[in-house]
Amino acid sequence: MINTQGVDWEKVNKIFTPEKESFLQKSKKTLEKYPLAKDVLIITAGLGIVSLALLMPPLAIIVGKEAKRAEKDNFMKRLGRLKQQKFVEIIDKPEGPIVKITENGVKKALQYKLETMALKKPKKWDGLWRMVVFDVPEEKKRARDSFRRYLNNLGFHSLNQSVFVHPFPCFNEVEFLRQICDTGKEVTYIVAKTIESSTDLKKHFGLK
Repeated sequence: MINTQGVDWEKVNKIFTPEKESFLQKSKKTLEKYPLAKDVLIITAGLGIVSLALLMPPLAIIVGKEAKRAEKDNFMKRLGRLKQQKFVEIIDKPEGPIVKITENGVKKALQYKLETMALKKPKKWDGLWRMVVFDVPEEKKRARDSFRRYLNNLGFHSLNQSVFVHPFPCFNEVEFLRQICDTGKEVTYIVAKTIESSTDLKKHFGLK
């Protein structure tokens, strides 16, 4: 369940930062292939506007003129479908075309992100526990169930139906979920040094 009414987009868009930074780093070294449709949406969701030239690798990367032409044609067809679906706008500028994501495109990118979102495991655990405590009323049952399901997908351990715990930093991800699920006011994010059942939790997460 995705609810985009009243969300803080500045906070939500932070969730696309890893993909945005990864793409910009790759573009500096030269892209190895044309991005897929979902990648275009996620990249433009993080950047807002991106030049068409930046999304397209140079001739030298794809071996053979025929292969290069086929790859480019396929990419332009994907981009055309995104435009037809009103997920992006392609705007001609003197310096070259730009690709701009629409509100519908952002919603679609959020769906893709929800399907693939994962918490980054640090090289060393800092010894702190991240707890998510929520009390969502029954009239928002669908939102509550969605929020709980997404926490499970991220690898949180459930202490009970309304208390979930994870050892690694996850504030941006939790902030993203509670806004998208419209549970912002009912959710509290806590960082704790100790938890009574920490021995079992360490075993569950494979921590020493």
